[in-house]
Amino acid sequence: MKLINHIIDLRRRKVFRAIGLYLVGAWVLLQIGDVIAEPAGLPDWSMTLLLYILIGFFPLAIFLGWRYELTEHGLVKTRSLKESDVESVKVALNYKDYLIITAIVAVSIIGLYQFTPEVIEQEVLEPTRSQIIAEANSIAVLPYSDNSPTGDQGYLADGVADAVLHMLSKVKQLKVTSKTSSFSFKNKSLNASEIASYLNVAHILEGSIQRVDDKVRVTSRLVDTRTGTLVWSGNSLRDASEIFAVQDEIALEVITALKTSVLDLDDSYKISDYQPSLEAYEARLKGLEYVSTGLTDDYIQAEQLFREAIELDENYALAYSDLAWSLIRNGSQNGQSAKDMSDTILPIIEKILSIEPLLSEGHHLKAYIDYYAGDRSIANRSLERALELNPNNAAALIQMAYWQDWNGDPEKGLELAKRAVAIDPNNHESQLSLAIAYWSVSQAERAMSILKKSLRLKPELISNYTMMARWLQQVNRTGDALRYVLRARELDPNDRALFYYECFMYDQLWDWEKASNCELAFLEQYPDDLETRKFNVLRDNKVDEAIELQNQLIEKFPNSVYRKVQMGFILFHNGRYQEAYDFMRVHFPEFESDQLELTSFTHWPARIYAHSLILLEQEQKGLLLLEQVEEKLSEMRLLQGSGWTAGIEMAEVYAIRGERNRALQELNTIINSGWRFYSSGLPKNHHFKEYWDTEEFKEAVMFLEEDMAMQRAWFEENKDKRLF
Repeated sequence: MKLINHIIDLRRRKVFRAIGLYLVGAWVLLQIGDVIAEPAGLPDWSMTLLLYILIGFFPLAIFLGWRYELTEHGLVKTRSLKESDVESVKVALNYKDYLIITAIVAVSIIGLYQFTPEVIEQEVLEPTRSQIIAEANSIAVLPYSDNSPTGDQGYLADGVADAVLHMLSKVKQLKVTSKTSSFSFKNKSLNASEIASYLNVAHILEGSIQRVDDKVRVTSRLVDTRTGTLVWSGNSLRDASEIFAVQDEIALEVITALKTSVLDLDDSYKISDYQPSLEAYEARLKGLEYVSTGLTDDYIQAEQLFREAIELDENYALAYSDLAWSLIRNGSQNGQSAKDMSDTILPIIEKILSIEPLLSEGHHLKAYIDYYAGDRSIANRSLERALELNPNNAAALIQMAYWQDWNGDPEKGLELAKRAVAIDPNNHESQLSLAIAYWSVSQAERAMSILKKSLRLKPELISNYTMMARWLQQVNRTGDALRYVLRARELDPNDRALFYYECFMYDQLWDWEKASNCELAFLEQYPDDLETRKFNVLRDNKVDEAIELQNQLIEKFPNSVYRKVQMGFILFHNGRYQEAYDFMRVHFPEFESDQLELTSFTHWPARIYAHSLILLEQEQKGLLLLEQVEEKLSEMRLLQGSGWTAGIEMAEVYAIRGERNRALQELNTIINSGWRFYSSGLPKNHHFKEYWDTEEFKEAVMFLEEDMAMQRAWFEENKDKRLF
C-alpha cells in the first residue's frame, strides 16, 4: 500500500514527466553527438564521456522534478503532501501510469544497450599493457622530434630513431618494440612513463634532431621508466654526412649503459648497419613515408623512391628489401602471375643476401617467395633463419603465424601471433594476425572485437575492412559487410582488389543484376582480368569459355591449389562429373592414397572427388573418402562463422551419401542458425541435385531469397551510417 502511495505522490509531483523529458532529451543529445562526433574530429571516447555525464545528472533531474514544478509563474517549489491529504488525492493507478513506467524502463534499457557496447567490448579485449610487468631487457625507441628551424626534417628524425631501433633489434638479449608501435606515439601528448606502460617496456629511448645547413645536432635520452631514472644521455653536433656514425654511437651507448644490469655481452659486440650515402638514405626514408599510408598510388610513389635510393647507392640492402615488398604489393594489384613475380623478386633477393647475408629482412623475403613458389620446406627454413637473426622481427613472426594456421596448427599460429603483438602491439598487421588466429580457433567474438578496436585506432587501414566484411558474412550480416567493403573503396578507389570485392558482395547478396553490371564496369577498367571474365561468362552459362579462362589462371599461377579447386567446382557444378573426376585425379593424387590426411582446405576438393566417384559407379571408394571428409569437418566449428568454412559442408556430405532427410534437415538447421556465406551458389549446387525439385529444398532457397532481399533493404537504410 505504501508503494502505491509513493507512486501516486510521484505522479502528483509530475516526476514521471520530468524523467520522461530528461530521457528523451538525453537520447536526442546522444543521437546528435553520434552524428557530429566523427566529422568534428572528436576522440573515440567522447561519446562514452557524454553518456557518463548524462547518467551522472539523472539523479539530479529526479530530485529537481520531485522538489520543483514548472508553472506559468516560473519554477515553483512543490508543497509536501500531509498525511491528512493523502485520501483526498489518492486515485487508483490507471493504464497511463503503467504505460509511463514501462516506457521509462524501456527507454533506459535501449539507451544503455545502444550507447555502451564499446565500453562492454573493451572489457573482453586483451589485458591492458599496464597490467603486465615489463621485463628488464625490454626497450622502445620513440620517434625523434624535429627541432630544425625549417621544420621539414621529420623524415630524418624518424630515420635516426628507425636506424637505432634496427641495430638494437639485432641484440638477441634485448626485447625491442617494433617501429610501428613505438612510432604510433608520434606527436602524442604522453610522457615516457605512460608510453612505457602501454608498450610494456622497462626502458625508453627518445631524442631530437636539429639540422641547420649541413650540420645536425642529435640529442638522446635513455630512461628507466620503472624508476624514472635517466640511464644515459648524449648530445652530438656533426656534419649531416656523419649521421650514420651518430646512429651507431647512440646504439652502442645504449647497449653499454644496459650491459651492467641487463645484458651479458663482451666489449667486442658489433651491431652497426651498412652506412649508405646520405642522399640514398633520405630517398629511402621518404619512400617509407609513402608505404605507411597503405594506399595504391602511394605504393607506386614509394617504389620510385626506393629505385632512386638504389641508383644512388647500389649496395644499400634495406632499400632493395623495401623495393621488393613494394613490387610484390603492386604486382598483386596488377594481377601479376606467380612466375613473373618470382622472376622479378628472386634477383633482388640474391642481391640483398650477397650484400648482407645476415640481414633478417632478406631471409624473410626469400621465405615469402619460396612459399608461393611451392617450396614450403625451404620457405620454413628461410623464415626460421630470419627469426634466428632477428628474434624481434614482428613481420616474420606474423608470416609464421599465418603459415602454421594454413598448415593445420591454428593453436601454434595463435601463440606466434601473440608474440608478434607483444613485440609490436600498435601494428595493425600484428593485431590482424591475432584476430585471425582467434578466429581460426573458433573464438569469433574475440576476433571481431580485436578487429573493431584496430579499426577505431587506424580507420584508414584497408585490410581490416576486408577481413571484417568476410567475417560479417559468416555471421549473417551480409548487408553490413557490404558497408565495410564500400568504405574501403572510398579510402582507396584505385585498389583493383577492392573493386572486385564490391562485385563479389552483390553476388553474395543475391543481387545478380547489380553483380553483373559491376563486373562489366570492372572489365571496362581491367579487361585483362581473367577471374572476373570467368565469373561473368558463367552467369551466361558459357561453361566452355569459363573453363578456358580457368585453365589460363592455372597456367598463370601453377602453384596455386585454390585455382585447381576452382576448376573442380566449375566442372562438377555444371554437371561435368567425368571431367571433374579426371581433373581432380591428376591434380590431387593424394586422394587415392591410403595414408590421406585432409587439411582445413583440402576437404573442399575431396568432397567433389568423392561425389564424382559415387556418380561414376565407384561408390565404395567415394564413401570411404567421404568418411574422412566428415571426420575432418567434425573438428571444425561450422555454424555462426568461426573457422575457414562456409557452413554448408556437413549438409553436403549427407546429400552426397544419399541421406535425404538428414541432408535437408541439416540444411534447414544451418539456414536458421545464420548460414549465408556463399549461399548464392545453393540453387545450382550439384551436391543437392537430387533434391532440387523437393518442396523442402525449394522452401530453403525461397527463404534465403527473401532474407537477402531484407538484407539489401537494410543496407539501403543504413549505408550512410557510421560503421563503428
